[in-house]
Amino acid sequence: MGLILSLSKDGAHMTRPARRPERPASWNVIIHSLDEALAAAEAASASARRLRLISARGAALSAGPGWFNAVIEAIRERYPGAVVESVLDCGASPGAVMAALRLASSGGSAIDALAVRVRPVTRAKLAAMAKSLGVTLYTNPPGPALDLLDAADPAGACAAWLKRGKRRA
Repeated sequence: MGLILSLSKDGAHMTRPARRPERPASWNVIIHSLDEALAAAEAASASARRLRLISARGAALSAGPGWFNAVIEAIRERYPGAVVESVLDCGASPGAVMAALRLASSGGSAIDALAVRVRPVTRAKLAAMAKSLGVTLYTNPPGPALDLLDAADPAGACAAWLKRGKRRA
């Protein structure tokens, strides 16, 4: 952090910490397909917003961490200047977390965080493993979020949501 130099009324020099520029808040979007992720990334990029792509609930069990990882890699390749965080929802399955962590341990994972709903003892063990690999573990995905599940036009839904400036869908 820098310092700002100013003069007091009596001419003495004073310093105070410079204010850090505020980063725009992350925009949370729940995705179910690559098309939805692309629509969200396009809208976030056009509005210079940070984007947090969250998989559908339990997607680690249905589509798998490999699918979500491929979606995030495609988004980051297409929008290299965008700030995109990814959260894979693992439902209530420690096994799904372990599968995602195996992918992370191979060094080829674009997944930044996992969400899992398990007992505290299990969560603590999973959190320690995740932390050692640089992966954040959430009890629930961050919210509020725009869920694109029923959006006939994901791009339009994203644009409308951002235009309204709402934090909730």
